[in-house]
Amino acid sequence: MCPDCYDYTGAVLFNATAPELWRRFTITLRRSLARQAGLTNKALAAQVRISFAKVAEYQRRGVVHFHAIIRLDGPAGPTAAPPAWATVALLTASIGQAAQAVHLQTPAVPGLPAPTLAWAERLTRSPSPAPGN
Repeated sequence: MCPDCYDYTGAVLFNATAPELWRRFTITLRRSLARQAGLTNKALAAQVRISFAKVAEYQRRGVVHFHAIIRLDGPAGPTAAPPAWATVALLTASIGQAAQAVHLQTPAVPGLPAPTLAWAERLTRSPSPAPGN
């Protein structure tokens, strides 16, 4: 890699703070979904369960990369269908909104400005079948 071109400090800071960025994303996703559904956070939690499966892998350039499956289930979990209002379109819109909203100010590094980290803008949507199908 080009030491003059590659942001080594940014890569180290991103890797170090990626778990916090993910945590903030999951919180923001719940809030975004509730807001878009016209519910309070408590009412949302009573009607749907948001499930996450996440894998982190290192890219060749040394930066962690996440793959996540995010699904909505009924309040009892994966064996229960979500309510009719909990559509793929609503979940996708909420994921996009949460990903754009989450930012993380990293700790200051002597002699360098403290960068603000955020998610990249790549989202792939693939609906899964309803329980029992």
